Amino acid sequence: QIIAQGSPSKPIPFTSRSDVEGNVEYDAVSQWGGLIINGFGITNKCAYTGTLAANGSGLTLSSNTCDVTVEGTEGQTEASYGGNNNADNSGILEYVIVKHTGAEIAPDNELNGITFGAVGSGTTLDHIQAYSTYDDGVEFFGGAVDLSHYLALYVRDDSIDIDEGYRGKVEYALVIQDLKDGAHCIEADGIGSWVTTKAAAMVPHNFQYQRLLK
Repeated sequence: QIIAQGSPSKPIPFTSRSDVEGNVEYDAVSQWGGLIINGFGITNKCAYTGTLAANGSGLTLSSNTCDVTVEGTEGQTEASYGGNNNADNSGILEYVIVKHTGAEIAPDNELNGITFGAVGSGTTLDHIQAYSTYDDGVEFFGGAVDLSHYLALYVRDDSIDIDEGYRGKVEYALVIQDLKDGAHCIEADGIGSWVTTKAAAMVPHNFQYQRLLK
């Protein structure tokens, strides 16, 4: 879990040392990696039996394990996510700014501003800003966490990216693109790289949004 609770007057920045020292341009990217939060929620890259209930329960893992390697990690830093608990609690992010992310971990493998790997609905995400990120602003791989009050500024790839059967809600979002670089508001790949022969039950995505502006 991560507990990062800022306030309107004192938001919590996750950023690079050069930004703290005032030696970075406003639109600089790839100054550091990014923030990754992994949970035990449902992803359609794993196999399940049963019927998914509204409260996030009801599915049983076919092989008792679900360990999907999260993007942006490799070797000793490799991490995994996934399980059968869409109500999982990965902590709190409130009034948080993630800035200047996207350092390349491996060829063609960069981190997002914030990566959510199967993060469950017990997690609180409120008033989050992704500022000048090289890859996506936020990306959800499965899970069911809701995001409220989201601001994306100068994101080079997708400001909001959802994959692998994400079932949460993004409510009150503002996306502001750079005039010269980046022109993607939402990418929605509900199935991702899921293969039909691997799973007993497919978990469809259910992406809802309100007042999403471009």
